Amino acid sequence: VEAASDASLVVVPASSIRGRWWPGSPALRLLHRARRPVLLASLPAYASYRRVLTAVELDLDACSLIAAAHALSRDPRMKVLHVLGTVHEETMRLADVPGHVIHAQRDRDALRARSVLAELIASAGPSADEAEPVIAFGNVAHRVMEQQLAIGADLLVVGKRHRHPVLDAVRGGVARRVLRRAGAGVLLLPVLPRARNSPWHLPDFARGAMQ
Repeated sequence: VEAASDASLVVVPASSIRGRWWPGSPALRLLHRARRPVLLASLPAYASYRRVLTAVELDLDACSLIAAAHALSRDPRMKVLHVLGTVHEETMRLADVPGHVIHAQRDRDALRARSVLAELIASAGPSADEAEPVIAFGNVAHRVMEQQLAIGADLLVVGKRHRHPVLDAVRGGVARRVLRRAGAGVLLLPVLPRARNSPWHLPDFARGAMQ
C-alpha cells in the first residue's frame, strides 16, 4: 500500500488474493486500504482483454468505470451491465397486481435504464459500436456472474466503495464473489465521495487511451 501511494494502477496476481478473505488477512487489508485502482490479473502478461464486462450503477461514477474498462479493453464491443432490483415486484404480487401489469412495468423500467446507460456510455468516451448497454433484473452479484460466464469475459470492472474490512468479510461483494467463483481478471476502481454535480473522475491510467 505504501509503495502504491503514487501509482496510477496496482497490479497483483489474482491467484495471490483468491480464497484469502478471512478478517484481517493481508489480501483483505490490501483491497481495503488501497486508494488506487487495483487490477487482479488472471491472464499472462502477453494476453489482451478481449471480452470485457463492466458492472455499473446509473450515476456519474459509471463513467469512470466505463472509461477505465475502455482503456484496458481490446473487446470490439464490450458489455456495460446495470442490474435492476425486483423487490418492488414482490410487493406488487402480494398486492395481487396482475402479472401483465408487473411485466409491463419491468419493460418500462428496462427501457428507461437502457436509455440512461447509453447516455453514460457516450459521456465516458466509447462509441455506440464499442460498448453495448445490458439490463438485467435480480440479485446484482448473481446477474454479474451469469453475464460474465455467458460472454466468457476475461475482465470484469467494478467499483469499490470504502467500507470497513470486517463488514466486507461478512456481507461480501460483487468482486469478491466473482473472484471466488470465476477465472476472470477483476479491476477494482475506488468510488470516492464527490460533491453534488461535480464532474466524473477519469482514472489516471486511462488518460492516454482517451487522448
